[in-house]
Amino acid sequence: MKFSKQLFKKAIVSVHDELAWKKEDVFQAIDELIDNNIALLGGDVWAVMKYDENTPILTWIDHNRIAVGIIKGKDGQDYVYNWSSDKRQKESWNEFVRRSKSESIEVINKLDVERTVSVEYADSIYYNLVFVDQFEYKKLKKK
Repeated sequence: MKFSKQLFKKAIVSVHDELAWKKEDVFQAIDELIDNNIALLGGDVWAVMKYDENTPILTWIDHNRIAVGIIKGKDGQDYVYNWSSDKRQKESWNEFVRRSKSESIEVINKLDVERTVSVEYADSIYYNLVFVDQFEYKKLKKK
């Protein structure tokens, strides 16, 4: 999936070509996926930070920045923020695409990650979307 140039410029790209956006931009990414009949299988929340050898790495962003998936909350506890959607047995592809959009938006808003994470992470939160078109989805289900 190719995103619009404007939206792509707002994304952070990992060394593995995974994309993630700030909350104010992730909804546009969701819209572009849905407009192209691509379903959201879910997503993960990343905290992007400077590399520290004592921090567990989810993925590298570049040679000195990493994304972590274990994020400290304001309460001092560690959290992993993610969600998933799967196609229901009798659901059409279009129904699944629409439902995956509404579920993703609902979860992102409900998680309210930026307000619940520790202060040092509040400005470094990004949303990585996991998505698939109908052809890729059928191939996944055959495995």
